[in-house]
Amino acid sequence: MLKDRFYQASTKKKMAMSHKLNLILVVIVIGGSIYGASSSPFNSTEPCIGICGGLNLPYPFGFSNGCPIQ
Repeated sequence: MLKDRFYQASTKKKMAMSHKLNLILVVIVIGGSIYGASSSPFNSTEPCIGICGGLNLPYPFGFSNGCPIQ
């Protein structure tokens, strides 16, 4: 009987900890998604300009915001 009470209490603590960790994980993932989406300088609607003076860079390298690698 004492073992059953200890087991139930231990199980409840583990479940509570698991729910807290899941909540923290969800907050981190959503926060990272929001931050990542708002801070990205890459803009695929603009053309990628890879020419500056006499220097010509192949795509995906370039000098404008439309280039994935600047």
